[in-house]
This record gives sequence, C-alpha cells and structure tokens, in this order.
Amino acid sequence: MGPESPWFYLGTKRWRLPAPHANVAPRAARARLESSAVGFVSTAVPAFLAIAKRPRVVQLRRLTVAAIGLVAIGVAAVKYAPGWVAYPAGVILAALAGAISSELAPTVVRSFRTSDQPLHASVGADSNILSDGWSMLLPADLPTDGRPPSDSRPMDVRAWVASLGAADSGTTFLKLVLEGRAESTVLLRDVRAEVLMRGEPITETLVMWESAGAANAQVLGLDLDSDHPRALTVLTRHQGIDYFLWDAPFGPPVFGDYHSSLTRGEIQVFNIVARTTRDYCEWRLALDLTIQGEEQSLHLDASGEPFRTSPQAATPARTYSWSWWEPPQRFVERNPPP
Repeated sequence: MGPESPWFYLGTKRWRLPAPHANVAPRAARARLESSAVGFVSTAVPAFLAIAKRPRVVQLRRLTVAAIGLVAIGVAAVKYAPGWVAYPAGVILAALAGAISSELAPTVVRSFRTSDQPLHASVGADSNILSDGWSMLLPADLPTDGRPPSDSRPMDVRAWVASLGAADSGTTFLKLVLEGRAESTVLLRDVRAEVLMRGEPITETLVMWESAGAANAQVLGLDLDSDHPRALTVLTRHQGIDYFLWDAPFGPPVFGDYHSSLTRGEIQVFNIVARTTRDYCEWRLALDLTIQGEEQSLHLDASGEPFRTSPQAATPARTYSWSWWEPPQRFVERNPPP
C-alpha cells in the first residue's frame, strides 16, 4: 500500500485515516494514533477516579462535565491533533469543555436530586382536621381591606389570616409525610420541636372558622411548654373519657426503644398536634434519623418561616368568626366593643 493511500492496518483490522492523516505514511500515522490514545487515557483515568470518590448527586454532575470534556479530548486527540500535541491539546479542550458544561450540568442533574435523597419529607397544615374548624390569634385588629371572598374555603381563609402574622390558638395541627428513597432502611428515631423563640401570649384578636363536627386521627403530640419537646402519644380516650384533639391529654413518648423504619418506596404519614398553654412560641420540626449507620437530624418549617403557636386567649380584646353557615360568608365580629 503506497504512502499516499488513506488505508493502513493495525493487527488484522484495516483502518481509514482521518482527513489530516490521509497523506501520511501508515507507520507514522499509527504512531500518532497510539500517542493520541495515550494522551486520551492519561487524561480520562484521573478524571473518573475523582468522580468515584464523590457522593451520588455530585458524581452525576461531575460525570456530565467529564464526559463532555473527554469527548472533546477524544475528537481533538485522535482525529485532529498530531501525536506530540494530543495531550496538552486535550487538557486545554477539557478545561474549556468543563467550564462550559459546569453551567449546563446543574440543569442536567436537577431532576435527579430528589431521587438521590435517602428520605423525602414534607410538612404542612393538616387540612383534614383544619377544614373542619380552626382558630388563630392576631396581635392587632383584623384589617378590613383584602379580606377573602365569600366563597372561600376554610384553608384559603386560614392561609390569609396566617399571612397577617397570626399564630394558631393553643394548638398547631400539622401533617408530616415521609417517604423512604434509600436502598438501605432509614430509621426514624424521634420527632421533636425546636422552640426558636418564646414570648408573651397573644390576646388581641381571635379569628375562627367554627367547627361543624369532630375529627379523629392518629397523631403525635408536642408539648411546646417543655424544655425539650418530643413526640408524645395523644390520648383521645383516657380514663373512659373521649377527648377532641385540641384538648386530649398527652401520654408517654412515642419513640423510645421503638424506631420507625422506612424502606425504599415506603410512605408514612404522621399527624402532629403541637400545643402551648404558657408562651407564644415560634418553632420548627426536627426529625432524628439514622441513615446508613449515621445519625442525622432533618429540620422542617413553613417554607422558611417558623410555625407559630400561642396559648388560647381567655378574654381576647375582639373576636371574629367566618360565617360559613349563612350567606354572604364573611368575617363577623362578635361582641364588638361599644
């Protein structure tokens, strides 16, 4: 095969030279391709060794960056670059590709972040209970502007009152949903409340959506008056007496020797009753977990804001109730001052 031929042999396999090598002698072309391969591998191996040491999400992001960079190295080194510049050219192209793809990689892996977490947890107002009735305390009078329309639902009205800085009256009802997403079992060792601030009870304005009946649920109790609130049993029936959730006594701790476990795909739902009779409290929920033998704590709040609970006001300065029982539905002030 003549020196001008674009074909050469590696072992028993016949190869066609890329365009830049088409007019080069086969022996020289073979040496250049082998040199390019060495440059490619010497860059690839350290990159993938670095990836292997990273956590799963970071690993995926770095893999995306490295893959783009290595493709660039391969194209440049094997197809275009002479052997003696394959390695430095590949390094330069890898750096450029890495810089560009580092901007793209977070978008690529964003959808994988949730599945990579060993536990998915969400907490929010327990609509199953609160849709039946609720009461909140405001440190000021209820504004007359911007009130909810007459066809508003219980949770919509409550959300509007809460946006004014209101605290739950006496008891906060939450729903905690946990989903295991790890290959190994996740242990829930305890559920606690971390009180971030205490203050004087709110007594100015009581706002209510009056209950049309009673609700029953399996719940965890949190005594916010305790120095270290932790999950307690809620005794909806105690000594032969039935109680509503808002006045049911608390019993012994739920989590002691008992740990709740979540396997991959398993979902557990807890209804939280957090109560104070002494102080206004701003607080967040804390979950004590064991993940792959390591003890961790997960903190949950109201989308960046603390949960707010104040003791029931025996004699609030004013009281408003949403008149769901008669049209037009609206806030009606009870016993307004003369």
